Amino acid sequence: MKEINEAQEHQGEGKIALKLLDYINGNLSRKEQWEIEEMMNTDSAISDAIEGLKQFEYPAEIITIQQQLNKRILSKTLKNKRYKFKPIQFPLWIILVVIALMLIGLAGMGIIQLLK
Repeated sequence: MKEINEAQEHQGEGKIALKLLDYINGNLSRKEQWEIEEMMNTDSAISDAIEGLKQFEYPAEIITIQQQLNKRILSKTLKNKRYKFKPIQFPLWIILVVIALMLIGLAGMGIIQLLK
């Protein structure tokens, strides 16, 4: 379920990137341009992203690069989750049997000490 949410977040990020590319290319309405400019004023990361996008010769390539990077990151994190250390879980009855045997052993040692 968590992977689905992460995939949806990445799709949302892709939509934002497309909107920023449209802003750079001048393909947005005045209202949408104003919204992007407001976002730039309130969030320095967006203004930095736009500056970075302007430096690309072909900004449309950015979407494919972003998708490839997201896939690689997602596959790496899934691999790390698979090999995560899992502690050994013993059933309760095994733990109780071991404790009972230890108590019997201690009781036996105590009886032997009393008999000497």
